[in-house]
Amino acid sequence: MVDSTVCLLCGTLQDDKGNSKGFGFVNFKTPEAAQKAVEALNGKEYKGKPVYAARAQKKAERQAEIRARFDEVSRVELRRREGRS
Repeated sequence: MVDSTVCLLCGTLQDDKGNSKGFGFVNFKTPEAAQKAVEALNGKEYKGKPVYAARAQKKAERQAEIRARFDEVSRVELRRREGRS
């Protein structure tokens, strides 16, 4: 059941035959409510499958975050290797 005091809109995506695609989106009234839901649900199991919960992002924003994480890991690895030389 969805708490209407916290959630504005939610739904799952379906294929052409009406079968669930296994994911959906939820819009929350506040950023704090969304963050609380992500923290509570991410990594939990639902019907034997792990749940992935995160803030929705535009593709460019998501790619920039991934690139930044990769760059940071690369810098750390480079410093680690330089320390061994």
